[in-house]
Amino acid sequence: MSKTIRIIQNLLDEHDINASFINKLYNMINRKEIYNEETINLDNSNFIGDTYVNGYTYREYINKINEYFKQLHIYPLGTYIKFEDSVIEQILLNAGIGDGIGITEDLAAEVTSLPSFTDNTNITSFNELHYFTKVKTITANQFKGCTNLTSIDLSNITTLYENAFQSSGITHADLSNLKTIYGNEQFKNCTSLIDIVYPSNTYVSNGMFYGCTNLTSIGVDWSLLGYLDARAFAHCQSLTGDIILNYKDTKYYGGTLCDTGFTNIKIISNTISTDFLGYSSGAIEYNAHIVNVPNCNIIDLTECSIKDIVGVGIKDTKATWLLLPPSANKINAHLSCPSVDNIVISTTEIPSGLSRDPTWYEWNDGPGMLYWVPDSVYNSWLTSAKFNNSTTHLRMMSQLPQNIKNIYANINIDCNNL
Repeated sequence: MSKTIRIIQNLLDEHDINASFINKLYNMINRKEIYNEETINLDNSNFIGDTYVNGYTYREYINKINEYFKQLHIYPLGTYIKFEDSVIEQILLNAGIGDGIGITEDLAAEVTSLPSFTDNTNITSFNELHYFTKVKTITANQFKGCTNLTSIDLSNITTLYENAFQSSGITHADLSNLKTIYGNEQFKNCTSLIDIVYPSNTYVSNGMFYGCTNLTSIGVDWSLLGYLDARAFAHCQSLTGDIILNYKDTKYYGGTLCDTGFTNIKIISNTISTDFLGYSSGAIEYNAHIVNVPNCNIIDLTECSIKDIVGVGIKDTKATWLLLPPSANKINAHLSCPSVDNIVISTTEIPSGLSRDPTWYEWNDGPGMLYWVPDSVYNSWLTSAKFNNSTTHLRMMSQLPQNIKNIYANINIDCNNL
């Protein structure tokens, strides 16, 4: 009899084929005290065919044993979930979920709600959440303040309530099945959050990802996002590159891109007709739609149905180019964007309010300020009193600098049709 067979026979002398036997066999395999089935007499009836275990064990144990004894098929009364984080498991057991020893997969599948973990700094992971197939909702504040919670499986979650993960330590969030959002600031100040998978055409709440300073990816084209509420991605400085936001059928509120790292911003909308760029009251982040985007070069509104540009508008953004739509017939705003020195105006009529007077002083409207206008109206604009009969501030749109054309080529926009 081989050493392996003797070890197993000794186990059988001490135990029936029960959970304790399975657990000890698993541990022996892990300690390399038992070798694979090639060293075992496969005629041994205890290790061939179907074996029914009188008890509960872990699926990982069964899978490991089956790697060694491929002809052995183990059927326990049930399989416990092996939690990576024992603190999570104990909290669930204390809440009456489980049999006092563990939580079986079958039992987890019948659970409809979970206890609150608010401000628990001891939990580190909950990657077993997918076993709780009837739990579709993360309730208000449920994981708020769990600063050491780095990973959680959210792939089954369809509903989020306010502050669900605010100030937690999670690094990734799969929200691909998210459908309903209640309240605000679900992931506010999750400074360890690196990437998310967000579903298209889905609402992003007020301040939902506010202050997620290390967020770099949202897992979906920005143009496919649904209605973005105020401050949705405010203070997400690691969001960079070019962005196209499509609001043809949705709303767009202020401060959504506040203090982000985007380079070129294009907004498409046929639902916003007036007061697009500003709010008259509230915190500064609400006062402007595009506020404090320090790396921004181009702000393109040419595909927005904006008529009036009023209010605070674009504030403290370093953009040097502002592209306005043909519908813009009134511009009367202190846009507080001193770096802007190129305004592309695609309308054929000079918008009311546009002039070289104190209305525009916050634009730093000095000798370098250029207005780019359609070729067809260049001469009539040239003779307008608003431009002091000077070519200093007027340029024909067909002469847009090549670097601007290059930028638009990279983000698939035809600048010749601006």
